Amino acid sequence: EPVIENSVPFKGLTVASLKDKTFYEEQVNDKYDGDLHRLLDLVKCTIVVNSEGEVAQVVEKLEETMKVVVLKNR
Repeated sequence: EPVIENSVPFKGLTVASLKDKTFYEEQVNDKYDGDLHRLLDLVKCTIVVNSEGEVAQVVEKLEETMKVVVLKNR
Protein backbone atom coordinates (compact mmCIF):
# COMPACT_ATOMS: atom_id res chain seq x y z
CA GLU A 1 0.00 0.00 0.00
CA PRO A 2 1.49 3.38 -0.98
CA VAL A 3 2.15 5.93 1.73
CA ILE A 4 2.72 9.63 1.93
CA GLU A 5 5.61 10.62 4.16
CA ASN A 6 5.07 9.71 7.84
CA SER A 7 2.94 6.65 7.04
CA VAL A 8 -0.23 8.31 5.70
CA PRO A 9 -1.86 5.43 3.77
CA PHE A 10 -3.78 5.57 0.49
CA LYS A 11 -4.81 2.99 -2.11
CA GLY A 12 -3.91 4.83 -5.30
CA LEU A 13 -2.57 8.07 -6.75
CA THR A 14 -3.12 9.55 -10.20
CA VAL A 15 -1.56 12.88 -11.16
CA ALA A 16 -2.77 14.65 -14.29
CA SER A 17 -0.18 16.29 -16.50
CA LEU A 18 -0.09 20.07 -16.80
CA LYS A 19 -1.82 21.60 -19.78
CA ASP A 20 -0.13 23.98 -22.19
CA LYS A 21 0.51 27.52 -20.90
CA THR A 22 -1.76 28.87 -23.64
CA PHE A 23 -4.71 26.90 -22.24
CA TYR A 24 -4.32 28.52 -18.83
CA GLU A 25 -3.87 32.00 -20.31
CA GLU A 26 -7.08 31.60 -22.32
CA GLN A 27 -8.95 30.26 -19.29
CA VAL A 28 -7.89 33.21 -17.14
CA ASN A 29 -8.85 35.72 -19.81
CA ASP A 30 -12.10 34.07 -20.92
CA LYS A 31 -13.52 32.76 -17.64
CA TYR A 32 -11.96 34.94 -14.97
CA ASP A 33 -11.69 38.36 -16.65
CA GLY A 34 -7.91 38.28 -16.38
CA ASP A 35 -7.85 37.52 -12.65
CA LEU A 36 -5.07 34.93 -12.31
CA HIS A 37 -5.93 34.34 -8.63
CA ARG A 38 -9.19 32.62 -9.64
CA LEU A 39 -7.36 29.87 -11.52
CA LEU A 40 -7.57 26.87 -9.20
CA ASP A 41 -6.82 23.76 -11.21
CA LEU A 42 -3.15 23.95 -12.15
CA VAL A 43 -2.33 20.74 -10.31
CA LYS A 44 -4.89 17.95 -10.41
CA CYS A 45 -4.59 14.58 -8.80
CA THR A 46 -6.73 11.77 -7.51
CA ILE A 47 -5.90 10.08 -4.23
CA VAL A 48 -7.91 6.98 -3.38
CA VAL A 49 -8.23 6.05 0.29
CA ASN A 50 -10.03 3.35 2.27
CA SER A 51 -11.91 5.51 4.78
CA GLU A 52 -12.96 9.05 5.69
CA GLY A 53 -10.32 9.02 8.40
CA GLU A 54 -7.64 8.47 5.78
CA VAL A 55 -9.02 11.41 3.77
CA ALA A 56 -8.42 13.64 6.79
CA GLN A 57 -4.89 12.27 7.23
CA VAL A 58 -4.00 12.81 3.58
CA VAL A 59 -5.41 16.35 3.50
CA GLU A 60 -3.61 17.25 6.71
CA LYS A 61 -0.32 16.01 5.28
CA LEU A 62 -0.80 17.81 1.95
CA GLU A 63 -1.62 21.07 3.71
CA GLU A 64 1.79 21.04 5.36
CA THR A 65 3.31 22.03 2.03
CA MET A 66 0.47 23.35 -0.17
CA LYS A 67 -2.98 24.86 -0.13
CA VAL A 68 -5.79 22.39 -0.86
CA VAL A 69 -8.42 24.51 -2.61
CA VAL A 70 -10.99 21.98 -3.77
CA LEU A 71 -11.67 18.54 -2.34
CA LYS A 72 -14.19 16.21 -3.97
CA ASN A 73 -15.49 13.00 -2.46
CA ARG A 74 -16.52 10.64 -5.25
